[in-house]
Amino acid sequence: MQAQDVTAPAQAPSQQGVRGNGGRAGDHEQHPCYYQHSNRRYPITITADVLELNFPFTPEFNQTVTVQPDGYITLRSVEGIRVEGQTLPEVTNSLQTAYAKILHEPVINVELKDFEKPYFMWRRSRSSWKI
Repeated sequence: MQAQDVTAPAQAPSQQGVRGNGGRAGDHEQHPCYYQHSNRRYPITITADVLELNFPFTPEFNQTVTVQPDGYITLRSVEGIRVEGQTLPEVTNSLQTAYAKILHEPVINVELKDFEKPYFMWRRSRSSWKI
């Protein structure tokens, strides 16, 4: 009788995973922006962002707020919160936490009403100017 070769079984292809980096394990962990750009949401900025807060069950708290230069918004009946860099779902969670101090399970809808519009600057080169 021959001794059986006792080696670890090979992983099934479905368990190995597919790597888009030539098969080198760990490359995507070393580069944090590997999947960073897919489905990105708009982060709130301090330039010209205006949010409309709608409280369906307590309309007396409805308000429109502008993001201040320090990144905070001033809220009715609670302390202001910093929203700069947050996405709308994150702002909604922050608002629910802030208003949970005075409302029972607040329902808040947040809508981005105004934001900094993209703009392009066109500069004519001097070589095209006629003197």
